[in-house]
Amino acid sequence: MTRNSHEELKGLTLLLTYYYYYYYYYYYYYYYYYYYYYYYYYYYYYYYYYYYYYYVLLLRLVLHVT
Repeated sequence: MTRNSHEELKGLTLLLTYYYYYYYYYYYYYYYYYYYYYYYYYYYYYYYYYYYYYYVLLLRLVLHVT
C-alpha cells in the first residue's frame, strides 16, 4: 500500500465516520422530536378529557341543585 492510497483510505474512513455520526444524530433528534410531540399530544388529549369530565360533572351538580 502506497502513501497516497493510505491517505485516501484514511480520508475515506474519516468521511464515513462523519456521515455515520451525522445520520446518527439526525435520527436521534428526529426520534426525540417525535417522542416529544407524541407526549405533548397525549398530555393535551388527557387534559381536555379531564376538563370535559369535570365540566360535565359540575354541570350535572348545578342542574341537580337548581
